[in-house]
Amino acid sequence: MHSMWMLAVNGRWRTLFAILCLCELRLASGQARYSIPEEQAEGSFVGNIARDLGLDLGRLVAGKARIITKEDRQFVDLKRDKGTLVVKERIDREELCGKTTPCSFSFDIILENPIQLYRVTVEVVDINDNSPSFPQSEINIKIAENAVVGTRFSLENADDSDVAINDIQSYALRPSNDFKLEIQSQPGGPKFIEMILQKPLDREREESLTLMLIASDGGEPHRSGTVRIHISVLDANDNAPVCTQPVYKVDVPENSPAGTVIIRVSANDADAGLNGDVTYSARSSKDTEQLFNVNIKTGEIKLAGKLDFEKSRSYQLNVQASDHGGYTDTCKVIVNILDENDNVPTIEIMSYSLSIPENSSPGTTVAVFNVNDEDSEGNGVDKCSINADVPFKIESSLTGYYTIVTENFLDRENVPEYNVTITVSDQGSPPLSSSKNINVKISDVNDNLPEFHQSEYIKTVPENNTPGFSVFTVSGSDADWGQNARMSYFLEEKEVNGVAVSSFVSINSENGVIHAVKSFDYEQIKSFDFNVTARDSGSPPLSSVATVCILISSSASTERSFVERRRPVASVLTSFWVAGKARIITKEDRQFVDLKRDKGTLVVKERIDREELCGKTTPCSFSFDIILENPIQLYRVTVEVVDINDNSPSFPQPEIKIKIAENAVVGTRFSLANAADPDVGLNDIQKYALRPSNNFKLEKHNQPDGEGFIEMILQKPLDREREESLTLMLIASDGGEPHRSGTVRIHISVLDANDNAPVCTQSVYKVDVPENSPAGTLITTVSANDADAGLNGDVTYSTPHVTKEEEQLFHVNVKTGEIKLTGLLDFEKSKNFQLKVQASDQGGYSDTCKVIVNILDENDNVPTIKLMSFSQSIPEDSPPGTTVAVFNVYDEDSEGNGVVKCSINDDVPFKIESSLTGYYTIVTENVLDRESIPEYNVTITVSDQGSPPLSSSKNINVKISDVNDNLPEFHQSEYIKTVPENNTPGFSVFTVSGSDADWGQNARMSYFLEEKEVNGAAVSSFVSINSENGVIHAVKSFDYEQIKSFDFNVTARDSGSPPLSSVATVRILIQDQNDNAPQVLYPVQTGGSLLAEMVPRSADVGYLVTKVVAVDVDSGQNAWLSYKVHKATDRALFEVGLHNGEIRTVRQVTDKDAVKQRLTVVVEDNGRPSRSATVIVNVAVADSFPQVLSEFTDLSMHDKEYNDQLTFYLVLALAVVSFLFITCLLLIISVKVYRWRQSRVLYHSNLPVIPYCPPRYSDTLGTGTLPHVYNFEVCRTTDSRKSDMKNMQAMSQSLVSVDGADTDMLHVNKELSGNCSQMSTLVSQMLYFFILFFFQLKTVTCCQVRRWSLHASSLQIDSMVA
Repeated sequence: MHSMWMLAVNGRWRTLFAILCLCELRLASGQARYSIPEEQAEGSFVGNIARDLGLDLGRLVAGKARIITKEDRQFVDLKRDKGTLVVKERIDREELCGKTTPCSFSFDIILENPIQLYRVTVEVVDINDNSPSFPQSEINIKIAENAVVGTRFSLENADDSDVAINDIQSYALRPSNDFKLEIQSQPGGPKFIEMILQKPLDREREESLTLMLIASDGGEPHRSGTVRIHISVLDANDNAPVCTQPVYKVDVPENSPAGTVIIRVSANDADAGLNGDVTYSARSSKDTEQLFNVNIKTGEIKLAGKLDFEKSRSYQLNVQASDHGGYTDTCKVIVNILDENDNVPTIEIMSYSLSIPENSSPGTTVAVFNVNDEDSEGNGVDKCSINADVPFKIESSLTGYYTIVTENFLDRENVPEYNVTITVSDQGSPPLSSSKNINVKISDVNDNLPEFHQSEYIKTVPENNTPGFSVFTVSGSDADWGQNARMSYFLEEKEVNGVAVSSFVSINSENGVIHAVKSFDYEQIKSFDFNVTARDSGSPPLSSVATVCILISSSASTERSFVERRRPVASVLTSFWVAGKARIITKEDRQFVDLKRDKGTLVVKERIDREELCGKTTPCSFSFDIILENPIQLYRVTVEVVDINDNSPSFPQPEIKIKIAENAVVGTRFSLANAADPDVGLNDIQKYALRPSNNFKLEKHNQPDGEGFIEMILQKPLDREREESLTLMLIASDGGEPHRSGTVRIHISVLDANDNAPVCTQSVYKVDVPENSPAGTLITTVSANDADAGLNGDVTYSTPHVTKEEEQLFHVNVKTGEIKLTGLLDFEKSKNFQLKVQASDQGGYSDTCKVIVNILDENDNVPTIKLMSFSQSIPEDSPPGTTVAVFNVYDEDSEGNGVVKCSINDDVPFKIESSLTGYYTIVTENVLDRESIPEYNVTITVSDQGSPPLSSSKNINVKISDVNDNLPEFHQSEYIKTVPENNTPGFSVFTVSGSDADWGQNARMSYFLEEKEVNGAAVSSFVSINSENGVIHAVKSFDYEQIKSFDFNVTARDSGSPPLSSVATVRILIQDQNDNAPQVLYPVQTGGSLLAEMVPRSADVGYLVTKVVAVDVDSGQNAWLSYKVHKATDRALFEVGLHNGEIRTVRQVTDKDAVKQRLTVVVEDNGRPSRSATVIVNVAVADSFPQVLSEFTDLSMHDKEYNDQLTFYLVLALAVVSFLFITCLLLIISVKVYRWRQSRVLYHSNLPVIPYCPPRYSDTLGTGTLPHVYNFEVCRTTDSRKSDMKNMQAMSQSLVSVDGADTDMLHVNKELSGNCSQMSTLVSQMLYFFILFFFQLKTVTCCQVRRWSLHASSLQIDSMVA
């Protein structure tokens, strides 16, 4: 209470003092002005303010005289004890005022008791402490080499922060050979400099220039600044390409394939970039165009067709090299064709006798043929031959004509025909040859008599024969062929006993069969004979005679024979002569002339076109041969075709397009494609004419080889801006009668050259802009027109001559010329701006326009409030009138915009009182009560009289000092919080909080735990609380299975004197988490042993195989289990119940099902996230155990040598595992001891061990789904470190043990279970791991060698009934 009374007394005295001071306020003012150079050292003397204002030192000290500035910085300090002003910090005139002159700053000196204000102005005098500097270290300018003399280029001004004589006075350019400087002054604006071209530039001579621009000021000491000007001379297309060779010669074999590179022409252009790119094209005839291809970029000439030396021995190509400006140069490429022996001699049979008589005399003509070889010289010399096994020979008649004649007499009867092979080979290297086969048949002549096979025939005929009886047959042959060899048989007229022989016998003329005409009687005639004549069908016919004797036989007959010999009859040979059939023979497919044999005249057979026949060859003629037979005679006839003017000149293309730069110099030549006229001589092209001929003229050039070309020569300069294109007519005329001509249109595109500077559409732009315009506001758009086109007509805009302030305020779009605001305009700083916008093209030409920006004044300056004095807190018992704050109001606007009015919010117990001009005081108006309102937010609002009016406000927070008279209070009297188990130690559970109506130290609360035991342990071993913020932390990890909930008390105490406190109850609920995976109780997984459920093959659908039993120590839905088959040998055979784990058959078991079935069942809980366990169920499909044994018997074989090696490895593994186990055991004991010591320090757990043993699971529903009993024991304690689980022996009647390792594994499990109650979980896990590793090592090693090891001798069947 005593302290509270002292605070009240002190507050009353302060209030009374403030009231007395306000009562003594009186208006006092004055001013002083000083001048000092800039950059004065700290502490330098400025002036004696006490003397100049007429104040004594005592008043300065008593009135607490101090300097008040509107800026953040204070350049001058007041020495109250001396009454002087000194420099407080470095003054930089350029930083303070920039280019404003004169430069000064002002401040106020305020004295209290009473308040007096004095305005002091200090003028800062400039010194030459800044050198001129350019905005950039280097200026890059691009100027076209064709820029005319006098072209101006604006340069950026240098900047010198100094003013007056210390500012920039002159500029100089070094060197000044090509350019000179001019300084331009703008009325009322800054100066700017221009660089003027004095003499033409040449990029080919000098690609770049480097100049030095020097800016100098007039101060002392003299200062200067430099900038390097790098001028890139832009290329103009002022150079024509030049071929590296005027004539190229190349030899090409005529058999070169298409695509062969013949030669590469090249040309150089002194220009650069696009102007220096050279393209190539060929000016040639259609034939040449089809044979050669010129790469437009590389100049490579490739074969596009097949060359033929026989058609043309050389070609001439005129290759034109052109740049993109229309300049060209032409070079000649002469291609000489090298002859190759590539033509096979051809044989053409002119006349051919298919057959000749065998009596032909030697020298008789058989065939006439012609040999033609298109090759020349040695390759065209041919040699003819025929095969040697024929009686013929070759004789040469006329040039290229050969005759095959008989060499010996012929005999058809010996050789009836001959195959004659005519072979022709040339003398080339390698030689080529061809052959032709003809078949010559020997026609038969009747020169052989028919001959009987016998000259005399004797035949005995029995008497009394029947008439018509066939006696016998006479036969013969004729060496001739055909009709000459056809024989007929006749009886010679003769009488026998006075009777004609034909009354006795007859003969068949065709086959020579002799028949008896009547029956013979031996008693009348004993024998008779007659002659048979054989005659051929030749002309004349030849014949021979045979004698036939017929003996009539009887019982006493005798034979009598005689032979009548006849002289052969000679054959008669005839010869014939056939007259010669005169006809025309040509080598070509077409025959222009026909022969009238009846008149002996030659007439035109079809139209003869000299141009088609000979082309340009003169004279033009064609030849043919006239052949006559019997005997063969050849005559060569030559017909010359005289040209008439039947063709008009024509150009290769209907239109010629040429691109010519407008800056092409007079005399530039442009090659044109020649016209073609198939006519020759006077009928060929004689002259060319160009219409109109104002800008160009023609010149025709004749070459030594007779070929000519024409060029179009520029006579006067072109101007694209005046005429973008020209259309000319090129006329080619011949000299024939009638006169003929051909025309082609020449379209000339005049390419733009950068020869025009941009021109601004307005020289001066004026625009008014409100000063409150936002950044990005479009002020105006400047534009300029450039008569050039394309890239040369693109205009860019820039402001090279602007101050830093203008550069920060305005931005000119380089492409569109839009000028936008980039900063904030301020009418109070500057009322207008003048920008110089430069429009430039890509060639360095430019024009300049002026943009005058007038700033329209806006009420855009918000009045500012500055607190001069402010009490952040006052006692709640302070009386009305107590001073709270003193503030100053300033508005930069002028006139009505600068008149301000002050006010504060009405909901505060304060008011405003005016003291001096611009100064205001805030005092209390009513009694304060902190318990009702602990603090006030006072909003000081100041508004001006502008339109619209602007205002500003300032918030001050006035706190009411407090007395500790309120208890701390919790927000809740009881807190209940759920915490998930397995939290990390130090986990923030939640925060308890409270409030105290007091303020400051009195309201500062601290939180403490009340001492209490939970399950025999101090609550501090479970939770802790942060005394500052009430955050409750878990000291250890909670286990839901050990403790479900606990509660404790929290005390909140303030820091008052004396302290006050209150209590809240906190209850912690432990929430179960899915932190335990399901545990499979059955089937028991015994490591190395193999357990199998036996299913009879008679099992029906739904047969219960076994049941997977699993438990989850979690609670709620975390303990809900589901079962599913993950893998199975036969998925279609078994299924598992989703919720009961029963494994049943899906279909009828068949004999085809494998005995061994393996199922992998996954047991999964319903937690989030879920946990699962996997169990492998082995099923043996068999009706009896012997079947199972027979299935696994083959896997029980062991090898003694293998067992010895296995024993060695097992002993070695056991030793290693034992060593590791002992080492880990020692390490674990050390860790346990360390933790025990730590637990003694942090907490001591006295929780009792409460075992939890769930009941035995069995089938209680009586459904038969679990016919066996499965025993297990799960012991859980409240201390998770002392939990244990024991798996008991599973008892099942259908359980088949295939390995004897079960007993060992169960024994090991019992030992581990007994030790787990005495050792920590970690120790038991390590022991179990190493022992399991030992047995697994044995099992895995065995499996790797034998894949499956089952001992039939150790097969156990445990049948235990529950």
